[in-house]
Amino acid sequence: MAYSKKVVDKFEDTLNNPQAFKVGRFDPKELNVGTGMVGAPASSSELVEMLIGKTLEEAKEIKNVEIAKALELPPIKIHCSVLAEDSIKQAIEDFESKQ
Repeated sequence: MAYSKKVVDKFEDTLNNPQAFKVGRFDPKELNVGTGMVGAPASSSELVEMLIGKTLEEAKEIKNVEIAKALELPPIKIHCSVLAEDSIKQAIEDFESKQ
């Protein structure tokens, strides 16, 4: 199975970026924090890039097919983009439930 250049680049950037390995956690009890489980690194990274500058309503509209298309994911890896979409929906739901 061959990955697209974009997936490989994201993976290599993560390996070569010491900041990418900083592990931390937001306090899920904070009112200004929404949390959700994160999927595969490349899909999650692509999702973060897609979220920049978006409102919550716009973020809710991001679909896994957009992530998969942007990364040119092979069919067997589509579930990675589904996990990324699910994670942002969970985080937004969590955030909105605290408001």
